[in-house]
Amino acid sequence: MGMMVVLFTISVMPARAWEPQPWMKYIIQLELEKDTVPQPSIMTKGFRTSKKVDTRPFNCGPYFFYQPGIFEAEDEQRQNEKVARGDYTTGDFVFDIITDILDIFTK
Repeated sequence: MGMMVVLFTISVMPARAWEPQPWMKYIIQLELEKDTVPQPSIMTKGFRTSKKVDTRPFNCGPYFFYQPGIFEAEDEQRQNEKVARGDYTTGDFVFDIITDILDIFTK
């Protein structure tokens, strides 16, 4: 155990005195300038540029703006055909109610 502490201390000693070369400092400085957040950014408080999307259709307050899915009409038609054939069972009815309730909470 003592030998491991000595080896660790010896291996860390040069690391304290190490300093990057001047060319490496220059590259690090360029990377920092490139990675810093510019002034007109969404990350800063003073972000004042024009919006790319018109958000007026989505202004519904705290309420959800519902848009029906692509396949919703096909699903409704398939369900109506199933009811017309008489294949619509009580299990299907209960399953549809449960999925409707889950859809309300997930949308």
